[in-house]
Amino acid sequence: IRAHAQTIGVLVAEKTELQTKVEHLQRLSHQRAQEIEELNERIQVCRKHSTSLEDTIASSKVELEKSMAQNAELNCQLDRAYADAKREKSLRETFQLELEEANSRLNSRTFEITQLEVNINDLRRQLELARVYSKQLNGTHGDIDVIESDPASPIDTAEGVEVHSKAQLSKEWLKERDDLIALLHEREHSLSLINRDREQLESQYQSYVAQIEQQVTELRTQLSEAAQSNRELELTIDTARRQLHEREDELITCRE
Repeated sequence: IRAHAQTIGVLVAEKTELQTKVEHLQRLSHQRAQEIEELNERIQVCRKHSTSLEDTIASSKVELEKSMAQNAELNCQLDRAYADAKREKSLRETFQLELEEANSRLNSRTFEITQLEVNINDLRRQLELARVYSKQLNGTHGDIDVIESDPASPIDTAEGVEVHSKAQLSKEWLKERDDLIALLHEREHSLSLINRDREQLESQYQSYVAQIEQQVTELRTQLSEAAQSNRELELTIDTARRQLHEREDELITCRE
């Protein structure tokens, strides 16, 4: 009986110890179950965040590709703008040559006008002298008319010879006066034509200058706008790349 009692005591002690261990294992199991549940929740959150990051990365890649395509297009526009600038420079040089030629023609016309004005003034002085001399000869017109109306009038006398000589001289001066008047009108007409040509050249010169200035202004504006757009687009691309790298780093960290 004593042996059985001892055996029962040992068994009870073992049972108590086993129950204690079982309770401890149950507590550990419950704790591990909670930890597993928390880990599962964290995994679910991480998966959602990973999915969101993947979507963000995909969207960022699309935006980056669009930005790079826009950048390529903008670079093409810049190349075209620089080509236009080169062409405009060539046109400007051509216009400059034309302006120099027009200015040379204008200076030549101005010199011709000056010379014509001098010639006209000389002709006017000569015409005035011819008119004065013609007035001085008016006193002999009566005798001249008599001689011309009567061919039988004697001219072998000294007075007749003098009158006849004055008549011839008067005719010559009158003819010279008429020639001077005609030449004066011709020069004045030439002066009018040259003045008109000069005005046309001046108008053409001013038009060339205005056209060049407008083209240069427009070209500078286009280049400035294109350069500004390029800087803004490059900044957008850099920002998108940085955000993409950050999202990829977050995704790697989340997966770990």
